Amino acid sequence: RKMAEKIRGLRFDHDSYVWVNGVLDYGGGPNYAVRVVHPNFPETEGMYLSTDMTDIQGNFPYLVELQGVKEHGELFFTYYFKRLHSDEVAEKLTYAKLYEDYGWIVAMGIHIDDVKEYIDQTDQKSRELASSLAVQLLLTLLVVVAFTLALLIFLERLRFRQAQQRMELAMGRDTLTEAVSRKYGTDQLTKAFAKFQASGVNTAIMMLDVDNFKNVNDAYGHEV
Repeated sequence: RKMAEKIRGLRFDHDSYVWVNGVLDYGGGPNYAVRVVHPNFPETEGMYLSTDMTDIQGNFPYLVELQGVKEHGELFFTYYFKRLHSDEVAEKLTYAKLYEDYGWIVAMGIHIDDVKEYIDQTDQKSRELASSLAVQLLLTLLVVVAFTLALLIFLERLRFRQAQQRMELAMGRDTLTEAVSRKYGTDQLTKAFAKFQASGVNTAIMMLDVDNFKNVNDAYGHEV
């Protein structure tokens, strides 16, 4: 009795509920079972059931249920039954399992229309999620591409500046003595003067003149 009361209190989505039939005769026929718990028809609890009973479409749900649990212990099957809190009769998908120790067939079902509605809602949510993920993925790809292009441009400019500096340095120095050219000196003086204008720091220039340096070259060679 306590178990039956607990089952009566169970409720699930889409007005689903659990019901229990107690098997009296596994051979079927009239009075093969008794309705133990049925939240949709509580007034019929204690009523005897027959495998000859049909739904509005002429199906034999109790016969199918009994044969299924006898052969497999459990089964899924469909039949037409009244909705909870409504007089509407609709096709119902049911799962039933036999608990032989108690002689109970415990079942639960949902109307197929509700399943289709749930599937449609799930499909809609899946499409919305897929669209959202696609947009996020596209934005991520755009950000990655933009960042990659910016990085490539930065590295290219850096390499260009370094190459330009190396070229200017090579053009401004003598390959033999590594002495700077007059153009290099003029450029450095221009930069020094600009620095002086900006900071006020004076620049000193020192000039050296070695007399008779030709004698050094002639005696020891230009490399020395």
